[in-house]
Amino acid sequence: MGNKINIWYFSSFIISIIVAVPIITVFSSFFETTGDYVSVLKNTFLLDYIYNSLILLTGVLTLTFIIGVGCAYLVSFYKFPGVNFFKWALIYLLLYLLIYMHIH
Repeated sequence: MGNKINIWYFSSFIISIIVAVPIITVFSSFFETTGDYVSVLKNTFLLDYIYNSLILLTGVLTLTFIIGVGCAYLVSFYKFPGVNFFKWALIYLLLYLLIYMHIH
């Protein structure tokens, strides 16, 4: 019983090796002395792109949190005409976004 090879363990091992090889290759390239990465980053727009991406990320997260928590608070704690419509609309909006991201 112990000599039998389990296909699930073997396949998960192969998949983990396939995933780990590129990560290990990129990580090990940082220890090579073939290039000066700091000068490459200073001479290109990569730092500006990273900075702009972080600003965009912070803005989107903040606005999404404020609007999402605000809408959830309103439909959870207040009773007003059409509250059931808005509860379902918020759920369907999330479903629509997930489907849209999956398709595109």
